[in-house]
Amino acid sequence: MKRLTVLFLLLLVAPAQAGTVEVRTHLDHGVEVRTYVFTAAPGEVNQVTVEPVGEGFRLVDAGAPVTGACPEGLCPEAYRLVVDLSDGDDTAIDRGGRIGEVSGGHGNDRLESDGGRMNGGEGDDTLIGGPGNNLLDGGPGQDALYGGPSNDGLLADGEGAAPVADLIDGGGGQDTATYTQRATPVRIELARDLGPEGDTLTSIEHATGGRADDVLIGDDAANNLDGAGGDDRIEGRGGDDYLEEDSGRDDVRGGAGDDRLELVGAHEVRCGSGLDRVNAIGGVVRLHADCERARGGGPVLRLTGGTVTPRWDARRYPHGCRLRITLGGTPITAGRPTRVRHPATLRFTLARGCRDVSGEPMHGQSFRLVR
Repeated sequence: MKRLTVLFLLLLVAPAQAGTVEVRTHLDHGVEVRTYVFTAAPGEVNQVTVEPVGEGFRLVDAGAPVTGACPEGLCPEAYRLVVDLSDGDDTAIDRGGRIGEVSGGHGNDRLESDGGRMNGGEGDDTLIGGPGNNLLDGGPGQDALYGGPSNDGLLADGEGAAPVADLIDGGGGQDTATYTQRATPVRIELARDLGPEGDTLTSIEHATGGRADDVLIGDDAANNLDGAGGDDRIEGRGGDDYLEEDSGRDDVRGGAGDDRLELVGAHEVRCGSGLDRVNAIGGVVRLHADCERARGGGPVLRLTGGTVTPRWDARRYPHGCRLRITLGGTPITAGRPTRVRHPATLRFTLARGCRDVSGEPMHGQSFRLVR
């Protein structure tokens, strides 16, 4: 008889490594601030939930008990909480608005917070904002960002990320889709719910471009559009819009509605219908005839019926500083309406050595008035 020998192999499974919580301290304007920091162990799949308990909260990771400054996951103080989930396909759910910042790291993560900053990191992540004001950054990958009912900021993929289509849903409130990390051109059309590279922009009221030559087009609501850097084209369309541009040579169009345009540099400005205001500092701004009011660092213009009434803001024009205003090279009088034969350059020239009330040197400014 043959004897069968059966060999059983006992497989020993290593226990999950626990994440740790530590208390970190830093100074904020001379005030000591303490923060709870949860750091997940590398190589683990974490399922973290945070719930309020008294003044503090309880942090539970379904993968392993939490160690460190919070015995059995109970953090007794009302400190801000930062969560770093490291790698893996992780989940973090904040049920009481205690997480100030959570990072998913590498992997396809699901992050839910009642207010604060969420950073998905690399991977195809889902970020869901709660009642508070959230800042959602999906990071590289095909992400879905849901802003919730408050005023949220939703950051799209940064420069160098693969060009994939993200879903960006602002939810309720006044929400902003931001592409400031981009160094390549982006095109955003809020009326069509379109972003660059096939991004879907749902319930987005405001948008910010990147550092290249972007196109930002609003809808019939009141939009805040900021071109950031580059030579951009910005169109407010309908609604009372706030259009902003910091640098470059841009084409800015207000469209219908009572718009406000905040500009730095030399821009082409078409205000459209409505009572619009242009605030332009630096460079020669080309103002079309549909702009009713404009001002600079000191100049104030009122344009009506083919005339311009220029003056200087008295709060910035100290006594004894000489001012000269010319239209097409011809001197004109401040405060008096003057008919404009387009195109013409309106120039404010200050005597050398003029200083404002704070002692800083004052400079003149020019506007190009065109039809």
